[in-house]
Amino acid sequence: MNRVNFSDWQEMALKKDIEQIKKKLTSQEPVLFSLCWELVLALGSIIADHLFDTENAPEWIWFTVIALAVIPAAVILGVVVGKWICSIVSVKKGKFNVKDSVDIFDNQISYWVMLSNAYTDMLLEDINGTNSEKEFLYREGCYYNNKSMQAIYAMKSNFDKIFSMDPQKVKEDSLVDMERLFNILRVMKEQQDRLDATISEISSEGIKRQRELNEKYMDDLMKFVKDLNESNEKSRIKTFKWDEN
Repeated sequence: MNRVNFSDWQEMALKKDIEQIKKKLTSQEPVLFSLCWELVLALGSIIADHLFDTENAPEWIWFTVIALAVIPAAVILGVVVGKWICSIVSVKKGKFNVKDSVDIFDNQISYWVMLSNAYTDMLLEDINGTNSEKEFLYREGCYYNNKSMQAIYAMKSNFDKIFSMDPQKVKEDSLVDMERLFNILRVMKEQQDRLDATISEISSEGIKRQRELNEKYMDDLMKFVKDLNESNEKSRIKTFKWDEN
């Protein structure tokens, strides 16, 4: 199998970003519909003003025009306000949108890990590069790896709702398979070890600072794993081990 390089992963990540933008645009369709409807009514009133004697027009015509102008906008506004109220109530009850977290895992964390992997591979292959170039590749690889750790840590309080060891539940509720989580945790840890080992002979303030940052993110990842295993033990589910052998 041919190795997927950095540009390939960037292209795939870009496609995912485009998909997210399309979803956001789709969510604005009711507003666009309302604007188009108002534009049609405005043009219609101008045309009617030229075709009919507006001063002597029956009242029912004006009531009809006003209703057609107000009702669609009122309905759309009501739907938007209703969704907003429901979201506030859900947050107060401790609920959240599982799909959003699953999308973050699938469309962001996975790609950040692979972008970090691409930088790591470039660093390993950059035998004749300068120390500054190697530092750049190291810090960029750490940046994407740390972003992945941070996003994983943000799911700490709700991981039991996002991840599942039950294949049927993963399929029916569109959750993330727990074994996928285990795998990506190992990849992030191994990747950080590879980055540190490759740059071990280079000493600079930038690398020193990056290592300090890495420790902060790794501490959060360890806290996530600790809470994950405590929860799994209570539920009698398989716990995570860094070495699966």
